[in-house]
Amino acid sequence: MNKTFSKRRIVLIAALAVLVLIYIFQVWSSSRTGIKIVKTESEPSEIVITKGMDSENEIHLVKGADGEWTLGSKKYPADENSVYSILSAVKEIKVLGTASSLSGDGSRYGLDDASKITVTAMDSGKALLTLTVGKNTSTGNQSYIQLDGKNTVLLANKALHSLFDTNEDALRSKKVYALSPSEISSVSLSGKDGSFTVKKETLPSSDDENSPAATVWRLEKYEGFGEEKLSSEKVSAWVNTISAVNVSAWTEQPYSGKKDDSLVAKLSLVAGGKDYSLQIVSEEKISETETKYLCESNQTPYRFYISAYAAGNVKKSLKDLAD
Repeated sequence: MNKTFSKRRIVLIAALAVLVLIYIFQVWSSSRTGIKIVKTESEPSEIVITKGMDSENEIHLVKGADGEWTLGSKKYPADENSVYSILSAVKEIKVLGTASSLSGDGSRYGLDDASKITVTAMDSGKALLTLTVGKNTSTGNQSYIQLDGKNTVLLANKALHSLFDTNEDALRSKKVYALSPSEISSVSLSGKDGSFTVKKETLPSSDDENSPAATVWRLEKYEGFGEEKLSSEKVSAWVNTISAVNVSAWTEQPYSGKKDDSLVAKLSLVAGGKDYSLQIVSEEKISETETKYLCESNQTPYRFYISAYAAGNVKKSLKDLAD
């Protein structure tokens, strides 16, 4: 028994010793190769991206008091995933080593005035980091950079050029609204063929206290359609598809609140006591097989386009929702 126990102890101690040796080797190897982590001293609240020397087309990302990030002077809502990727890249940079310490060698690394991308991270007006991004390496998963205006060319472990070679349009949020289907209590749809309204109704609770209250969709009114027996399941599935709207492209055309009969369709939702609208203003034929739809919503001051697929989800007749 004692011999078996001793053998186990020896094996465990040996395994632990191996792990310690591996850790020591990694630390030693990192110091030998010059790997280091560069971090900002605080969370950035503003990011400025400049391509080359083109300061007139700088991209400004600013974090508001509400915690939301916006773009430029018009304060377009920024895409959350893009902001997260950019913040992650500037807050912590893994430097793998030095590629060159020579000045005047910028063009070789994509760091000349015409090619470089300068990223400045700030907080409360104070510069936290100036990152100059050159080209990606031939492997595509690393890039050449300079830090805080120094001439030394460093090798970073991310393809930073791919991340920062962007524009305002690409960083702009594509979301018009995103609702929880369970919060939607009423849906109205009107178009050239007619109009209808469906409302959610909560059925009386059953005797079983643990069973959730059931909800069904009822047809409240309709015009231009024949009377149909509504399928609550089909309405629920439809509501799921229209609970969120994302644009395929933005325009600079302002929201008009257009109410005339020339609209292709108008969708109105009530969710959490608040009204949401989506108006399909016109159809635009791009090719024989492709059509895009110009829209507007009371949730954004700018008109936008949605795809034919998204428009098809909106434009339903009562027959589509019938048993």
